[in-house]
Amino acid sequence: MTAPNPFDPPASTVEAIGDTSAPASTWLRNLKAMAAITITYSVISALFALTKSMMPEPFFILALVAISALASAWANLALGTRIGWTSGGLPVVMIVFFAALVAYCLIALTVGNMLYRMINPITIYSPYPASFPY
Repeated sequence: MTAPNPFDPPASTVEAIGDTSAPASTWLRNLKAMAAITITYSVISALFALTKSMMPEPFFILALVAISALASAWANLALGTRIGWTSGGLPVVMIVFFAALVAYCLIALTVGNMLYRMINPITIYSPYPASFPY
């Protein structure tokens, strides 16, 4: 009968060492979230521009902020576990969360509004009447 080797690593360590699937990078997750939000808002803006109707802004701005907050949390919470919540991960995640939230909203609004203006250049906000000059 042989005794177990005391220098063998435990089974959980062997499984962890063999695991090669690393979580996605925070940069990649933020890029995916930003692309999804920007594309969705741009498609909605394009639909309103094609129908030549005004977007109900308060609803879409609030929806954009809410969805951006969810996407920012999804993209950046993994950063806190990598740093360690007890060793400064929480303040970093909070700063990155709000920075990403602002970036998502600004980029989506800019791209969506540029697309809206390209498709429907004469809008209700124009200082000229709808029949100007034709």
